[in-house]
Amino acid sequence: MQPFDWQAILIFSVFGSVILAIAFDLMDMALASLLGVSVLILFGIFTGADVQDVTSTLRGPIALLFGEWSWRGCSRQRASSRI
Repeated sequence: MQPFDWQAILIFSVFGSVILAIAFDLMDMALASLLGVSVLILFGIFTGADVQDVTSTLRGPIALLFGEWSWRGCSRQRASSRI
């Protein structure tokens, strides 16, 4: 018999709760995901280093998704047009 893995059950229940909160439009997607990650950090499943590893890995795709690179390009164009 395998030992009881409470961490996996907690991860799946938090993940399912976040998906259901988003699906039923109970709260904003960003807020639901931040609360889910906060619960996992509170129980010690995720650490601050884990979250930093994820953000450093996804820095490029997140920047492209929210348009950070285009904002930098616009600010450079504005600065060069002032000269």
